[in-house]
Amino acid sequence: MDKDGKIKVLIIDDYVMVRDELTTLLETFPEFEVISTASDGRMAVALCRMYQPDVVLMDLHMSNMDGVESTRLIRSEFPSTQVVVLSMTTEPDIIYDVLQAGAISFLSKAGKISEIPIAISNAYYGKAMLAPEATAVLASVQGHKPSAM
Repeated sequence: MDKDGKIKVLIIDDYVMVRDELTTLLETFPEFEVISTASDGRMAVALCRMYQPDVVLMDLHMSNMDGVESTRLIRSEFPSTQVVVLSMTTEPDIIYDVLQAGAISFLSKAGKISEIPIAISNAYYGKAMLAPEATAVLASVQGHKPSAM
């Protein structure tokens, strides 16, 4: 949280329009401060080192470094920084991998936009929020990685 009591958010997505729209959305809420945005996972890690955000809103499929690897690096270097994944993927193995990498939440880009600020607030307070796709993966796993679902 910054000195003004706002949750510091870093937005990572390979599409400029998505980053801009998410920034515009979050700026309508007084409890959030978007501290920076980036288009790939490598830059996400660098920006975490620079700004130490409270929450990273992370896409999965990006160039240079995907969301799974960048989540793993961010969570290992900055354990207090929470990662909320926002993705179009429905691939069980990828969802499993990003949750194993340390993401606290997984949201679908096909879901409701109103879920995003709720998920960021929840993540800041250590509460998970999972889209139905992620809930199904966790329910099917029962302690081991899915092979071919």
